[in-house]
Amino acid sequence: MIQYLFTEESQRDLIQIRQFTLEHWGPKQSIDYLSDLKKTLQLLVEMPNMGKNCFEDCGKDVYRFPFGSHVIYYLMMPDNKIVIVAILHQSMVPEKHLDKRL
Repeated sequence: MIQYLFTEESQRDLIQIRQFTLEHWGPKQSIDYLSDLKKTLQLLVEMPNMGKNCFEDCGKDVYRFPFGSHVIYYLMMPDNKIVIVAILHQSMVPEKHLDKRL
């Protein structure tokens, strides 16, 4: 079975997303957004090639997939797992954040 794993940095991204959504849009929206994110991650596990390869910007093994106001960055591993390296707001410049994570 294919799985997804979070790096420590992507776990911090999730916490920040939850806190921001909770503060600005309330608990229901926070729960709904993270629930939809989980569904999207499961979809990426089932079809990891849905994401776009970022070889020109981030490296040949890095993929990205848009979700709501964010972009999910992940690695496809040879053991049929994906590793979530970042969940960045769409306004963030990925190269500034991903260099430290890869």
